Amino acid sequence: MHFVRRLGVIALSLSAVAGCGTAGSTQRDPLQAAPLASGAVITTVITPGVAARPGDAAAYSPVEATASLRPGDGLRTDETGFAEVTFADGSLMRLDALTEIEVTELGEATSTPAGRVTLATGRVWARTVDAPSGGFTVTTRLATAAGSGTAFTVECPTQDACTYTVLEGTITLTTSDGNTSELAAPRSVTVTAADSP
Repeated sequence: MHFVRRLGVIALSLSAVAGCGTAGSTQRDPLQAAPLASGAVITTVITPGVAARPGDAAAYSPVEATASLRPGDGLRTDETGFAEVTFADGSLMRLDALTEIEVTELGEATSTPAGRVTLATGRVWARTVDAPSGGFTVTTRLATAAGSGTAFTVECPTQDACTYTVLEGTITLTTSDGNTSELAAPRSVTVTAADSP
């Protein structure tokens, strides 16, 4: 239950950040964009220590406030960084410290799914909208979690073990060897490399 309480604190922190705006920022990183562009998601820095890369061959650069991410772009946080990613359909994902993701696919607000994200290591919180066209998937080396109208977390301290926790609703968990399970809240499952070769 520790991460549930922390999520509430993060939500309050995000409100405070949103109220401050970016008027004091004079730097503009190459990925920065204002409105949500078609085929992109927006990441918002909650605490400093967030970096993004445009494409899988590019180097990471610090994100000062917001950045527009497209398929193939990466996002990571350091020991202090925390960020929120907003999808076109209104779904949200938050990245904990020491987390790295890649945006692998994006749909429009009317598409299914709204997005696919690959988690390398770290922990993400996801809240997906409850609509036939909503939701997104989080893929790791071991399994893929997909949901619509749900709240769940995926935590991979290493690439050989990931824990999937459903807080609200139901997610579909598919391991890399093709086994599929429906997980309804409240439930937590850990998948290891031995379980999903």
